[in-house]
Amino acid sequence: MKLKNIKSALNKRIITLVMTTAIALLTVATVSGYNFGYNLYVEGRYIGSFTSEKEAGLVAATIKEKDGIDISSTANIEFGIMDDERFTSVSEACDNFRKQDERFIEAYSLYLNDERIFSSFWLEDATNVKNGYLSRFNEEGAVSVDFTKKCVIAKEYVTRDLIVSGDEAMGILEKEAEVKTVIKLSYYEAVPYDTVEMEDENLYVDEILVDCEGVTGEKYVEHTTEKINGETVSESITGETVVTEVKSRVIKKGTKPYPEGIATGTFKNPAEGVLTSPFGPRWGRMHKGIDIAAPSGTPMYASDGGVVIYSGWMSGYGYLVQIDHKNGYTTYYAHCSQLHVNVGDEVAKGELIADMGSTGNSTGPHLHFEVRLDNVPQNPENYVKYR
Repeated sequence: MKLKNIKSALNKRIITLVMTTAIALLTVATVSGYNFGYNLYVEGRYIGSFTSEKEAGLVAATIKEKDGIDISSTANIEFGIMDDERFTSVSEACDNFRKQDERFIEAYSLYLNDERIFSSFWLEDATNVKNGYLSRFNEEGAVSVDFTKKCVIAKEYVTRDLIVSGDEAMGILEKEAEVKTVIKLSYYEAVPYDTVEMEDENLYVDEILVDCEGVTGEKYVEHTTEKINGETVSESITGETVVTEVKSRVIKKGTKPYPEGIATGTFKNPAEGVLTSPFGPRWGRMHKGIDIAAPSGTPMYASDGGVVIYSGWMSGYGYLVQIDHKNGYTTYYAHCSQLHVNVGDEVAKGELIADMGSTGNSTGPHLHFEVRLDNVPQNPENYVKYR
């Protein structure tokens, strides 16, 4: 019984001694400015101190994920006294490891968002590659040329195999990068005027009056284009300013019928058809008019207003209509198949007077049309248009 009591008393003393020692150590550590934490060592080299063993273990996992190096077998985590000023973050510890490991070297890496694209020995080299690649997409009017992702050049420790030459870095950017170019151009642009036609009952049919001349306008245009890797993805007009107002051309067209027997002073085509023989010498003699060929029965119209002075058969001409326009001009309509007017009739410009035929000296249905001034034959093509 006494032996059991002796052992119990001895255990209590040991526990008390341990607790006293721990308290003493904590007190000394606290007074001396030290604290306890989990210290990480890799191959015996101090890497950092952490608040928990789990956090210390994240360093090895991070190195493996980002650098492809497994240090878990050489990593050792120990609980003990550490510098009380602050604990080490996981990223700081990773950098501490890289600085001490010969497989790593200090370099400058270009990141797009969080993805490392390439690494170079020198900041100048990385910057030159970046600027050189962006310059490929610079062009006239470019106000912005930049990567579509956030671009950062960071100083860090990387494995030596990640260091690439300038040409290699350019090749990587060609595969991985996306560059957005914003182009803004401004220019003056002509604005064509339109033509407005209006009917006017005070003008005769076929009469045209330019009531207002058109004015070409001008505007100042601001144009924005967006490109991705040199290919246009959008275009828009971002601004327009009128410099000169456009003004429509206004034309008045007559609707009032010509009065019968009144010449307008201009001639219209007397029939539809094709010009087959012009004015001038033909077959050894003078051809005093023009020949217009069309199917027999094609309507023939007064080329201008006047009075019918002949309607009947005339040798060589066949059935013929002559109109005196009372202004020195007389017109002839020959080889008709049927006549619709009589001598003394007053006819208006464009009024039906006969049908086309092949009477008289004719080789086929056509209209022989003459224009005479003071009875002197004129070239009808100076008055009507068939070609």
